[in-house]
This record gives sequence, C-alpha cells and structure tokens, in this order.
Amino acid sequence: MPEEQKLIKEIKQHPLHYFLYYTAGIFIAVVSILASSWLNVLVGLLIIVFVDLIRRAHSYRIYDTGVERQFKFIMISKTFTDYSRIQDLSVERNLVDRIFGLGKVKINTAGSPGIEVSFVGIQNPEEIEEMVRGRLRK
Repeated sequence: MPEEQKLIKEIKQHPLHYFLYYTAGIFIAVVSILASSWLNVLVGLLIIVFVDLIRRAHSYRIYDTGVERQFKFIMISKTFTDYSRIQDLSVERNLVDRIFGLGKVKINTAGSPGIEVSFVGIQNPEEIEEMVRGRLRK
C-alpha cells in the first residue's frame, strides 16, 4: 500500500449491526439482577463489552487508490484492494438491515474466487457503493 495515498472516507460498523448481541447481554444482566445472580450479571455485562470491542475493531477505508478493510483486536488483519483489480460491487441488505438502515457492500476482485473485501454493518451502503463505483470510473 503506497504511503502517498489520500484517505477519502473512513467507515465504522454501526452499533445496530450487533443489536441482537447487545440485547442478549442486557437481557442476561437484567434477568440476573432480578434473580440476584450477580455472577450472571457480570456475564451479561462482559458480553456487552466484548461485542462493543469487536465492533470498534472493524474499520473500512476508501482511499484515492483503493479500498481497505481492517480488523484490530488482539491481532491486526488488513486487506487492501486497488481499484484496478475490482471487478464487481454489490450491496446486500436483509430485512433487519433494511429496518435499521444498514447493509453490506461486497467487493469482488480479479483473480479471487470469492469476495475480497466486504464492508459489513454500515449505514447507507448504496452511498458507499456509489462512492467506490465513482472512483472506478476515473
């Protein structure tokens, strides 16, 4: 990845992408408080904290030369793809995603059998897809 590239936009996963996990942690904590089971309260709170740490560990970046997916939690994983290698872009939104206004942008590249980079759990995925598609046209 060249050092001279310019960052166009950084995107983080939206908290609502993990709604079910946050809800489970809250449910466990509240039920445990009502049942006076303090160890389980701790478990519920740990679920919430862990899920939030995982969410914050994901970041997606659009540069003037390509796109990057990064995961920084205990280990660091980066996937960078030049615009010249991108063959296909698609947006995926299931029912829950549409309710919350979220989605996934899938980026497929030449020479790769599957999806190379996915921007998961982001707001306005069509806007992000159009931003990347606009960079492909240049």
